[in-house]
Amino acid sequence: MGYGYVFGGSVQDSDYDADDRTDEFSRSTSKAKGGYLLNALTGLGYRFDLQAAPFSLLPMIGIAFHRQAMKMTEGVQVVEDTFEVPPRTPPLGPIDGLNSSYTANWLNLWIGLDAEYRFAGRVSAGVFYWRGDSLLKCGSQDLGSMRFSMPLGDQWKFR
Repeated sequence: MGYGYVFGGSVQDSDYDADDRTDEFSRSTSKAKGGYLLNALTGLGYRFDLQAAPFSLLPMIGIAFHRQAMKMTEGVQVVEDTFEVPPRTPPLGPIDGLNSSYTANWLNLWIGLDAEYRFAGRVSAGVFYWRGDSLLKCGSQDLGSMRFSMPLGDQWKFR
């Protein structure tokens, strides 16, 4: 399980009319003040000890939950929609009174393999690889709901 706090930073929010992030019709920037990240995962596996060598393999499968939450203030509209009447975006310039929030949640199904080599006594070294893909993705802003996709991910850990 992991937790992180967002002390501050910057946010860019863009909206598009077409797939693959094309035909951008809105972009704003803002300051991120407060927020957090949360990651939790669990899994099951079975250890196979190889008899001829001090080596073992542990294939695993599991599920992971992730959350990202942010608060945005001091916004500036930098790309506006000029083709729609009325416009779908605020005019260019500061966004007065921006005090917005964003929360994204997603679940990942993951598979992994842990390999371990045992030296003399209790000393060992190993590597763990896992790959995950999103099962359920949802997000919300105080301005409405959204759908997004998280890419397939790989991770290596050496111990």
